[in-house]
Amino acid sequence: MSGIERLSHLTLDAIDRPLHVVDSGLVIRVFNKSFARWCGQVGLECANVIGKTVFEAFPFLPETVHDEYRRVLSAGETVITTETNIIQGRTVITETRKIPLLEAGQITHAITVITDITERKRAEAELRESEDRFRLQFQSIPVPTYIWKRSDDDFVLTNYNDAAMEITSGNISSYLGRLASEMYRHLPEVVLDMNECLNKKATIRRELLYKFMSVTGEKYLDVHYGYMPPDQVLVHTVDLSDRKRAEQALQNARDNLEKRVIERTQELAEANELLTAEQKALEQKNIVLQEVLSQIEKGKEQLVSQIQMNINRVTLPILDSLEAGLSESKKPLIMSLKNSLNDITSPLLGTLETKFPKLTPRELEICQMIKTGLNCKGIAQGLNISPQTVLKHRAVIRKKLRIAHHRVNLASFLRTLK
Repeated sequence: MSGIERLSHLTLDAIDRPLHVVDSGLVIRVFNKSFARWCGQVGLECANVIGKTVFEAFPFLPETVHDEYRRVLSAGETVITTETNIIQGRTVITETRKIPLLEAGQITHAITVITDITERKRAEAELRESEDRFRLQFQSIPVPTYIWKRSDDDFVLTNYNDAAMEITSGNISSYLGRLASEMYRHLPEVVLDMNECLNKKATIRRELLYKFMSVTGEKYLDVHYGYMPPDQVLVHTVDLSDRKRAEQALQNARDNLEKRVIERTQELAEANELLTAEQKALEQKNIVLQEVLSQIEKGKEQLVSQIQMNINRVTLPILDSLEAGLSESKKPLIMSLKNSLNDITSPLLGTLETKFPKLTPRELEICQMIKTGLNCKGIAQGLNISPQTVLKHRAVIRKKLRIAHHRVNLASFLRTLK
């Protein structure tokens, strides 16, 4: 049994990392049980690799491996490399240590120790990706945000986002690495809030009037302190200055309004006293006015009665005499005239002109004749026009009186108008 075989049986299987041994021709002589298990895990066939070169056993290896083994076998170097290979469609990342092996003072073999770092590299990549996402999210937070790290009993500013740069006109960069106790010398409660946030591992919120060191001016801020494991505090600051100014303006407006209401109430009370006195005076005047209107109405009724009496005693007898001497075609006009005289105390024409100003003089004349009871033939004879023309006038009149689409008698409708 050769020395390499004894090494395999006595030592190599006790090592928990995959390894194999190659000779000066890069032929694989032995491998341990961990190597066999690892090959099975990544999908490699290793049962028949003994006696094959590493390139025959593992054809995916790059040509740079030749130079690496030369440095080990010829120069006696220990070569450490990281390789990424595609094995059975799966990406496998390994760290290999190629170590020279001496026999009788001569380098005869090289031991290759393999560490599968695929999961570690994946975890590192995920961590980097997570850090990049956090960095992007942190910078894109729309409100000024700062990261403070515990330093003994104090805190050090370690980072800030773009919104913080904007609100401080870029001057915040000069405060990176400064102590919170130094920056907030005039506001010691800020450091106390950071300590409370870190100690309780809880979110703390406070509203305060803050005077900036990096820029001129004061702002009213809504400050949120958030715990970041293991020893950091994330601070968000929301500018409430505009809202506070608006609230103050609103309060001032309310105060002014209340003052004005009191003044106005007093003015109204005084005005009410005057109105009460005036109302009593108006009531007295109204009584007198009602008496005057009553007398006027009585006078109006007497005048109407006198007019109607004169029509009945004087005018109608004359019309009767005229009617006796007229032809039958003209007698409807006398009848219409009599009816119009009887209607003189409640005239239709004035009502129509007021309520329906679009009626023409001819249409008003026909309305008066329709109300007195004349039919189309009588109206046509009286006006010396054709009955067809009278019918057209009636249709236009109904439209202007807004009864064109209603089953309403025109004469009855005209009699209802007052």
